[in-house]
Amino acid sequence: MNDVVIFDTSVLVDEVRTGRHRTRIESVDGVIRMSSVVLAELLRGVVGPSEHKFLRSLARNHPVLTPTRENWLESGEILAKIRADHGFEPHKLRDLHFDVLIALTAWSHGARLITTNRADFELIHRYRRIKLEVWRGLAAPWLSGLGGCQRKAPLLAKNARNGAPAGRRRYATAIASGFGWLLGLLCRRCGGVRFRVCPRAACLWPGLVRPLLCRF
Repeated sequence: MNDVVIFDTSVLVDEVRTGRHRTRIESVDGVIRMSSVVLAELLRGVVGPSEHKFLRSLARNHPVLTPTRENWLESGEILAKIRADHGFEPHKLRDLHFDVLIALTAWSHGARLITTNRADFELIHRYRRIKLEVWRGLAAPWLSGLGGCQRKAPLLAKNARNGAPAGRRRYATAIASGFGWLLGLLCRRCGGVRFRVCPRAACLWPGLVRPLLCRF
């Protein structure tokens, strides 16, 4: 039986922004599953309706793993231990909470968790041993959710005010292409779930590498 693989938010954001992980993602051995916590982080960072529609379609049409009641309770216990051992401030503990939930979800399903966020997940790994694989990420810290979109937003707004929407269109096209490739891969690697093309969903991202897919 193939291993279950979960990608942390950091890997997906890096891929959509830069395409740097494409070859490694395609060659990962295992059945890919999405985490509801990762989807929540991505939804938190959207800057437009098209990105929101894409992520909601992904949540509807792809198998999603969600933290259990025990995962939530254990996440509080782990964070309390981290606070006692390291003296972290409340804001840092809040930042860690989603990462702890992602890690515990992976642990509950015996899944391998792939991340570029070495510092936080290696810390969590000390308190709950998980199958952790760390890839090299961006040199600059990435922001929560669609970090690239958040960082680009002020520049795109400035371009729009200056009557130069071309940069925004190029950026949106690049993000759409990255999302389209990622969705196509997840649909192919979901472990035998059958899909069909959904005409309405295919209209969400004109020019995608692949149309959005809907499960039977």
